[in-house]
Amino acid sequence: MIRIAFLSLFLLCLAGCKKDVSTYTLKGVYENGNDTLYLFGIDNRHDKIDTVTTKADGSFTYTLATDTIVPLTLLMPNGEMLQLFAEPNINATIKKENNGWKINGSNIQQQYDSVTSTIDTLRNIRQIYDVIDSFSMHNPYSEINVPLLRQHFIEIGDIRKIMIRDRITRLGGTLQDNSYLSLIKRKVNNDDKNISRRTLPAFTMKLNDSTQITQARYKNKYLLITFCASWDTIGMKTFKEINKIGAQKDTADFAMLNISLDYDTALWNRSVATDSIAGDNICDTKMWENDLIRRYEITSLPFNILVNPYQRIHRFNITPQYLREDVDSLITKHKKEQKEREERKRRNLKRK
Repeated sequence: MIRIAFLSLFLLCLAGCKKDVSTYTLKGVYENGNDTLYLFGIDNRHDKIDTVTTKADGSFTYTLATDTIVPLTLLMPNGEMLQLFAEPNINATIKKENNGWKINGSNIQQQYDSVTSTIDTLRNIRQIYDVIDSFSMHNPYSEINVPLLRQHFIEIGDIRKIMIRDRITRLGGTLQDNSYLSLIKRKVNNDDKNISRRTLPAFTMKLNDSTQITQARYKNKYLLITFCASWDTIGMKTFKEINKIGAQKDTADFAMLNISLDYDTALWNRSVATDSIAGDNICDTKMWENDLIRRYEITSLPFNILVNPYQRIHRFNITPQYLREDVDSLITKHKKEQKEREERKRRNLKRK
């Protein structure tokens, strides 16, 4: 009798301690009937790939046990990739509409779709970054920040990595411990250590006097490329300070290429003449669609790039102090290396 009472009490405790499992459910229809969909995560909350087989009529149901929000990517058989947010106790649906797939589910899913819909209407990269930065500033703890960073910065690669670290730093809460973002931060830090390995891309442009130039014009010199605009009154003060310092350097060893993002060439030419701006000057009326602007994903002015005599990028956004105090030593070091190479060549020729 005692045993029965004890067993009953034990089973009652088990029932009381049993925790309900929260689930996220996604239902939808894929128009091509029988096929396989794939769902995968990008961090340690769901570091595996799930397969979902559709029925003959294309319908499918996917269920994930989770007690927290999990960002997922849904890969369709035709290659389309959709961003999902698996949230506990949410029954979501996905439906194909004229303008693409529509996901009805949690508030975070609707918020993400709203942000990306706004981004899809924009063509100017600076406007896109403004939308992303505004969202992260007002929602630093939101999971939406992770896919936005991944889609518009990380997966693009190249120089856009320069801007990733600052944007990750703005995020708050558990996002700072996100395994995916931690991995990206380590990669960005390692890439920054190897910045000198980045080669200046080939380019062809026309100066204000219609002279066509390429990057070969600046071979064997330190080159400071500066992006600016006469309408940016605050930025122009910094640009003029740097330009004035650069104008004092020997043009045999140092050159400046100023690329203005002005909509009016005459306005820029007046600014060049009035302010005695030194160096080669280009007014690109394509403005933010300039090839180098797009390649380096520049979103604020002024922005400069210091290129070494071997046409590899030495540093981004140097300060007036750096130009005044450090560039001369770089030039001296380069000239010394050149002299030593020439000496070695002469010695080798004598031996032959």
